[in-house]
Amino acid sequence: MSGGIFVGMDKNIMDGLNAVLEGQSSTYGSMISIIVVSSFTLFIVYRGYQTLGGKLQTPVEDVVWDVGRMLLITTFVLNRDSWLDAVIAAIEGLKDGVSGDDNVWVLLDTVWEKAQTLGQTLFNLDTSTYVQLSGGFAEVLVWGGAIVLLLAATFVNLLAEITLLLMTTTAPLFIFCLLYGFLKPMFDNWLKTIFTAILTIMFSALSIRIAINYLNKILDASIGTSSNSNMVTLAAQCLLAGIASGVVVYFSAKIASALSGAAVQATLQGAVMSGLGGLGGLVKKSSDAAKPAMKVGAAGAKLAAKGGVSAAGATGKLIAVGTGKALSAWQKRAAAIENMKRFNQQRNR
Repeated sequence: MSGGIFVGMDKNIMDGLNAVLEGQSSTYGSMISIIVVSSFTLFIVYRGYQTLGGKLQTPVEDVVWDVGRMLLITTFVLNRDSWLDAVIAAIEGLKDGVSGDDNVWVLLDTVWEKAQTLGQTLFNLDTSTYVQLSGGFAEVLVWGGAIVLLLAATFVNLLAEITLLLMTTTAPLFIFCLLYGFLKPMFDNWLKTIFTAILTIMFSALSIRIAINYLNKILDASIGTSSNSNMVTLAAQCLLAGIASGVVVYFSAKIASALSGAAVQATLQGAVMSGLGGLGGLVKKSSDAAKPAMKVGAAGAKLAAKGGVSAAGATGKLIAVGTGKALSAWQKRAAAIENMKRFNQQRNR
């Protein structure tokens, strides 16, 4: 299997691309390092001006969080301690894992061999003396279905492999986009493209496996029969199976694109909702903490409106008439405001 047509084609093409793109990831990281350092310095200066201008309520926490986030992203961009290499290796491992025990190109070689064996078997079933017309027609049908499947799978999977290679090579550029909010959609599209390529390979491998199993059943049926009455029927079934599998493989890219877009959107929405949930908890706590003060202020306003405030002789404390309880600072302030309003009204009269 390792020396098959499609395995060899994939090896030659991808090895050539890897040779051309070798070292480009580190080159992009080195190029962008200057931008990272400059933007980091400008960001610190900008945060400093915001702090001096009173724009930040919690300057220490905000600056520490932003600096830590930027340092983490920069670690991947510059491939410190081979963190970026670990991420790329994980993506490659996920791509190889979704295709199963054998990769897609080994499966395509299997389809080629099955079509060759089945076509020759059906051709040999034709016992015509001079021209084996039925056998030849059956073999053409078998190869027609196989070629449709092989062409669709080759183009779809080769495009997915090349896309995945380009995305992993340019990873530093798109990870850098996480530093700033207005560039974040570029990172989202990059991640969506990677998921699309991986899901395309997975769906393609699944469709090809289904086609191989069906070809095996047709091959067993053709071997078990000794007449040529149903050879064209078996070949037509093989043609339909190949065309159907090819169509499924072709549309697998569109299905994968839709699913990957939904997955990335759901992930981002989940992150946003979790952040909003934490913010909502903080707002709720602050509002709960403010409720006693609001209640006290409201009580003081009611007492002052009723005029139920008087001075307590020698102590000089304000007390509520009829209760004998000393008023708090909020109640004193509300009472003072109401007394001033009444004084102004009486003076205007």
